[in-house]
Amino acid sequence: MEVPSESQKLEHATWALLMTQAKYKTYIEQDDSLINIAYDYFMKQKDAQRKALTLYHKGENCHNNELIEEAQNYFLNATEYAEKTDDYQLCHLIYAQLGNIYILRSYKEYALDAFNKSYQHALQSKNNKYIIASLIYLGRTYGQTNQHNQAIEYYQKAIDIAQEKKIIRSVVIASNELAGIYIKIEDYKKALYYSKQAMKNNSVGAQ
Repeated sequence: MEVPSESQKLEHATWALLMTQAKYKTYIEQDDSLINIAYDYFMKQKDAQRKALTLYHKGENCHNNELIEEAQNYFLNATEYAEKTDDYQLCHLIYAQLGNIYILRSYKEYALDAFNKSYQHALQSKNNKYIIASLIYLGRTYGQTNQHNQAIEYYQKAIDIAQEKKIIRSVVIASNELAGIYIKIEDYKKALYYSKQAMKNNSVGAQ
């Protein structure tokens, strides 16, 4: 994509936002110079989706630079705009990252609320990978709060969907973590079963 002139403010800001998104998706390290171009423009406009996406990437940038409180604030601001749109996938991503920030800061009840919202938006998006990811986040968080029955329920849902949709990597992750829950409650038979399931699917996925 050719770099638009800075005088073309909308096009230049859109380019900066898309470049930020592309680098993020391909795991390329970046500073905040590009996203700041988008931020300075879109936060003055009425486009709620672009505002939400810009704030999401500002939060990502802060998170990657271990500026945790700043990241949390950007994600919280992003939710206000994202909720005004029907971009359910973006809503899912924002709430998922907010939940991860809360986990990092040991705000586990807030994390559960964020992950539940991320799950609801994932369902609306009909994106199976996002649905499974949300279920794993919920299982993980319930496990950390020692609500083991709920953790088992969400991990099992994640496994069922991942198996049905043949998303092998998610089967492996959820099975491994579910085995850990069963170890915590000293149900070693089921822990062994899910450990074997993880190993079996891991070998299938590697083929």
